[in-house]
Amino acid sequence: MKIKERIIRSLKILYTARDCITPLEMEKMQAVLYTFADKFLNKDELDNVKEVITMTTLGRMIFNDGVEKGIRAMVLENLEEDVCDERICEKLQKHFSLTREEAKEKVRVYKAQE
Repeated sequence: MKIKERIIRSLKILYTARDCITPLEMEKMQAVLYTFADKFLNKDELDNVKEVITMTTLGRMIFNDGVEKGIRAMVLENLEEDVCDERICEKLQKHFSLTREEAKEKVRVYKAQE
């Protein structure tokens, strides 16, 4: 069996066994498989594995981290350009599907970090 197939099969087994192991154990095992995929697969094989990885907890965490970095970058860039908070909130709502309250909180948090 090819390494790609082993990784995919292992991820699917983990996903179906999520009720049998703790979330921490799940994250650790997914992290190991993700590391194997990154180390041993070429770009085309990684694209095939990507679909399975995204349905895992680790995949969702990585996605959410990327979204948060995008939100942070947008807020900071707009603050540097002296865009008003209300307009930044509108942009966050449009591009990241945040509620008005969520957008205001993001602006508040990143403005405090400036």
